[in-house]
Amino acid sequence: NNIGIQRLQEEGIQRSFLANSDLEFRDPNTLRQILTACEPGVGLITPVIINPDGSAAPRVVYKKKYLYLRIAKHVLFRHLRLRQNQARQAESVEKGKELTGLQEDAYVVCGCGYLLTEEFFKYYDGIFSETFLYYEEWATSILLHKAGLKTKVADCSPIIHLGGASTPED
Repeated sequence: NNIGIQRLQEEGIQRSFLANSDLEFRDPNTLRQILTACEPGVGLITPVIINPDGSAAPRVVYKKKYLYLRIAKHVLFRHLRLRQNQARQAESVEKGKELTGLQEDAYVVCGCGYLLTEEFFKYYDGIFSETFLYYEEWATSILLHKAGLKTKVADCSPIIHLGGASTPED
C-alpha cells in the first residue's frame, strides 16, 4: 500500500483509496461521492460498506477520550475472551449501522476500504507499515489522533464487502 501511495504522490495525487480486493462497487459514482465528502480537518473517510446480505460490514469505532486505553483493553480482552468480544463487536456494528457524517468524538474506520485525504498526508507519508490484515484500523486511529484529524463516514452508494471472495474456495 505504501509503495502505491508513494507512486501516486509522485504523480501529484494527494488522496488514496485503499481497498481490499473483495470489494464490489456497483455504482460507478461511488468514488466520486466519497471524494465530495472531503473537508478540512478530516484525515480519513470511510464509505458505507455492507455485507452481501445487506448488513453493515464490521468497522472499528473508537471514542477519542482515552483512545490508547480503549485500544489496549480491546486487544487484551480479545485474546482473553474472544467469543464475548465477537458478540460485542457484532452488537456495535449493528448500533453504528446508520452512522454517517463527520465524527466529532470518535474514529470510525472500516479496514476493508477507506480514503486517506491530503490532510492525512500533511502528517504522514503512508500508513503504519507494521500491520497487515490485523489491527490496521487501530494503528490508523492512533495516527489520526496524534495529528488531531477526524474521520467521516461518507453518505454514498454502498460498497459490497464479499468477505474473502477474492480467493477461490476450490
